[in-house]
Formats: sequence, structure tokens, C-alpha cells
Amino acid sequence: MLESNIDGHYLGDALFETVWAEQNAQRAVLLVHPTSPVGWQRTALGRPRPMLEFMFDSTRSNTDLVFAGVLRRYSDMRVLMPHSGAALAFFGDRVELFGQGEGGASWRDAMRALWFDTAGTPLPIQLPVLADVAGTAHIVYGSDSCLTLAAGVDAHLASIDAAAPPPGASSWRELTSRNADRLLAQPIARCGPCRGAGISARNR
Repeated sequence: MLESNIDGHYLGDALFETVWAEQNAQRAVLLVHPTSPVGWQRTALGRPRPMLEFMFDSTRSNTDLVFAGVLRRYSDMRVLMPHSGAALAFFGDRVELFGQGEGGASWRDAMRALWFDTAGTPLPIQLPVLADVAGTAHIVYGSDSCLTLAAGVDAHLASIDAAAPPPGASSWRELTSRNADRLLAQPIARCGPCRGAGISARNR
């Protein structure tokens, strides 16, 4: 797991190049989890950081990952973004407009290369929008347990089960289970110490 920024360095930063090279060689599955941006004390306005700060930092970090060409250069690793992509699906057209020519691929193609989980508040709006923009082939279940307590996890899963099924599946549960089987069935090289990974996260 990587955080969305590490001491203010986002994931497209050249600082992480050896990390990406090693993870790509391992065919790793990497979860990018949001944390607070540098200076959150002023931007959070006294409100809980997971409400907005985490979502926008996750969006910023993954946009940087794409525009820096990391996914294009290291296509054997799989990068999983939580919370149904945060704000990525909603801002896709705007990002495409301002980011033309960056990263070597269209924004929609880049979205389809990422993986996403359903943690947070995916329904009724966010998950269908993500599926429309990025397709359904890379969406897996996520709950945010144990930050989300058991009752919240149960309610989250109940909302997924009650939702209209996605295209090509009888339910979101079936789709996400099938995708997870496919994601985790892909070979992952045996991991030794990650060269170049001596980077600490101190800005939670």
C-alpha cells in the first residue's frame, strides 16, 4: 500500500521511479490510499479530513500518476484506487481538456488501466458514474473496514446488494467477486526487499 502523497511528494514524482520499477518487476498489486495533503490545516476548514481532503488528495495523486506516464512505463503492475476513484470519474472531461498530450494516453484509456474498489459511499451516484467512464472490468469490492465499523460495513454491503445490477452481471456482488478473482489470480512474483522503497510516510 502507498499513500496518496508522502511528505508532499505525489506519485508521479521521479523520487518513486525505483519503487515503480521494482513493483512492476514483481507484478505487484498496489493500493493507493488517501492521506492528508500538506497544509490540510488550512484547507480542511476544521472539518473531518476524510470528508473532502482524502478524496481530493487521492484524485490529485492518481492524476499525477497518469500524467507522469507511470502506468504507461510500468504496465505489469496493477494500481488499485479506493473509494470508486474519488473524484476522477466526475472530473474526467475537465482533466482531459487541460491535460491533452500528457502521459501518452487519453484520460479515458488511463482510467480503464486503473483498478477501483467500492469503499466509502459508492451508491447511488458514484459507482454508476465510474462504471460509465471506466467500465466495470476493474471494479472490486472494498469496505474501508476497520475505519468503518461493522454496522457501517453491513449497511454498505446491503446498499450494494440492493442496487440495480451493472451491465453484464446479475449483481454488483457477482461482478466485484469475479473481478477480484481475476485480479488476484494473476501471477505475482515472490517479493524480496523492495529496492528503493526506503521512504517513510509521516504526514497522516
